[in-house]
Amino acid sequence: SVWGRSKPAAVGRAYTGGMRRRGQIVAIIPAAGQSRRMGRCKPLIEIDGRPMLLRLLDVLRAGGADRQLVVTNRQVDAALGPQLQQRGVEVQINDDPDSEMIDSIRVAVRSLTAGGPPDVAGLLICPADMPARTAADVRACVEAFRDDPQRAVVASHGGRRGHPLILPGAWAGVLLTPALDRGLRVLLRLRADRVREVACPTPGVLHDADRPEDLPGGR
Repeated sequence: SVWGRSKPAAVGRAYTGGMRRRGQIVAIIPAAGQSRRMGRCKPLIEIDGRPMLLRLLDVLRAGGADRQLVVTNRQVDAALGPQLQQRGVEVQINDDPDSEMIDSIRVAVRSLTAGGPPDVAGLLICPADMPARTAADVRACVEAFRDDPQRAVVASHGGRRGHPLILPGAWAGVLLTPALDRGLRVLLRLRADRVREVACPTPGVLHDADRPEDLPGGR
């Protein structure tokens, strides 16, 4: 999970796309998992007639993400690479079958910080396997973050935390430190006084799809 322990991750090539400007919110989408419990590649499963990953990218864009960076494996890249490139989505490859989601996040952060501190306002982190996410959920988090970009924002529903999570861009470096080897939950605990929960309109912020029964219609 996104809160899991860290293992080394492989870094590959990237598509470059999207305008870089001050104040951007960059969406980081970890999508390199092996989908073992699902039994098939989750980012490619169709939701509402579109692969789950592309649907999520559309939702994040409509919700206010300015730029998108996907970390995925070569299977997904081979299937969706041209469409991602057409959308201006940046892609990094993580083919390590033993890596955790925090490792994919770190691949993205290393890409963003390769030339120095990233010139972005926020890092919006959202796993790819969340088929019920809506643009309204994302927009609620983005608007709350824009109001106070020095604090992190985490989506919630019914008092439970979910995704997306938006971190101040200035926090990027800490994601690469050993303190975060056990995942993002550690950061939210260490900086609890700088984290704001945002109540989102749908329970989709809590729902990920690990098994076939987690998909719409249970298929």
